[in-house]
Amino acid sequence: MGSLQLGPTCSLQVRILFHVAHKKKDEKALMEYHEKLGETVEDQLSLASFHYLQASYQEATDIYKTLLLEHR
Repeated sequence: MGSLQLGPTCSLQVRILFHVAHKKKDEKALMEYHEKLGETVEDQLSLASFHYLQASYQEATDIYKTLLLEHR
């Protein structure tokens, strides 16, 4: 994964690398990028989509509900 990180990191890069790590089944990188996800709407939506892909529907739903309540 390290070769993909050129230049300064940004939240979009972290989200993309989080999903790439999931796709490649790289648990170490997945946890590394999971820890870097913040509380922004975009990061939380990315996390919710990951939970949905893992069939953790309740966790995904909880994130979606929280975001909905915060941004009415």
